[in-house]
Amino acid sequence: MANDSDRISSNLAIKIGVAGIIGLGALASGLFISRRGRHLIKEAMEGRRRTRLEDRALDALWGDRVLGRRDIDVDELGDGTLLVLGEVRSPDERRRALAIAAKTPGVKTVVDQLTVSPPRRRPPPRYSAERMLRRVRRSTHRDRSGREDSTR
Repeated sequence: MANDSDRISSNLAIKIGVAGIIGLGALASGLFISRRGRHLIKEAMEGRRRTRLEDRALDALWGDRVLGRRDIDVDELGDGTLLVLGEVRSPDERRRALAIAAKTPGVKTVVDQLTVSPPRRRPPPRYSAERMLRRVRRSTHRDRSGREDSTR
C-alpha cells in the first residue's frame, strides 16, 4: 500500500515538474518572439534598472511597429525631463519618436539626442544581367534525357 502511495506521489511530482518546464518554455519563447520581450531580456541581461518614466516611454516606443526595431534608449534626467538617444533612419522617424516620448505621462521636457542614419545600400549584384540571362538560358536548354545540350 505504501508503494502505491509513493508511486502516485512521484508521478504527480513528475507531472507538476513537466508542466512547470513547459510553462517556463512558453514564457521564454513568448518573450523572445516579441520585440518588447527581446528588449526586456536585453535590459535584464545588462542589469540596468529603469525608472517608471523610462519604462512608460520605452513601452510606447517599443510598441511602435517601426521604432520598435530601432536602437532607441531613454534616460530620465530628473523632474520629468527625458533624454531620448539612439539611431533612427529618417527625420520622420525622429519626429515620431520625440512625439511619442513627449506624450508619455509624466514627461515635461524631451531632450533630443537621436541621430539620423539612412539605411545602408546593398552591394551591387556579382553578375551582370546578361550573364545571368545566359545562365538561365543554358539551364533551360536541356535535352529530353536531362543532360545539358552540348550544341549551346
